[in-house]
Amino acid sequence: MRLFRDWEAETSPDSQEQPEKTGGAKLWEILEGNWGTLPQINLLFLAGCLPVVTMPLSLYAMHYVMRRRVLGMPKDNWADFKIGFRKFWKQAYAAFFLSVGLLAVSGVGAWFYLRQAAENFLLFAPFVLCSTVFLTTALSGEYLYGFLIDGLSVKEALRRAVICGLGKPLRSIGTAVCTIGIVAVSAIAFPFSGLYLLILGFSVPCLLGQFLVRVHLDQNPY
Repeated sequence: MRLFRDWEAETSPDSQEQPEKTGGAKLWEILEGNWGTLPQINLLFLAGCLPVVTMPLSLYAMHYVMRRRVLGMPKDNWADFKIGFRKFWKQAYAAFFLSVGLLAVSGVGAWFYLRQAAENFLLFAPFVLCSTVFLTTALSGEYLYGFLIDGLSVKEALRRAVICGLGKPLRSIGTAVCTIGIVAVSAIAFPFSGLYLLILGFSVPCLLGQFLVRVHLDQNPY
């Protein structure tokens, strides 16, 4: 029967290889293959943040590991984290101040000027400016880390990150929700979320973020 002939053709050793998984199936495959990596990297990240001055290095190292896991590169969690922590310190501090730093400063600025705008309408202009910087940073942050890890200069990585963040709004919003959103909600829920933050609270959002932006990082035409 034709049905069985089709099935035999699909399962024959001589048939073409199955296409690479995408979407949820690909994400599950990555999670399944890295169930031990996530708590290890989360703990390493937290340990690396204990001296506050090394927080940018630790954040970059975590992104470095997750980018490699999303690409399916060979696993050596400690070695990869150490490379990301020690070797790319310039990129780490640049990425931190262009993402976390700008996000914090623009967020506080937007909140401040919004309150003041009720009394002085002219202050609505700096509120719009701060809000624009905040949204742009939130949408492009994961792209910035990905492009830097792929070897681009800070200037070029920032340019491409902004283009991707604003040019692919739906995916960028989803990425921001899965990264900044999850971490923010977990922080608000502390101490009830304490165990989650200790074991998975930062590595899982980081992996989700790098997974969501991977297509545009690998096929970026700009």
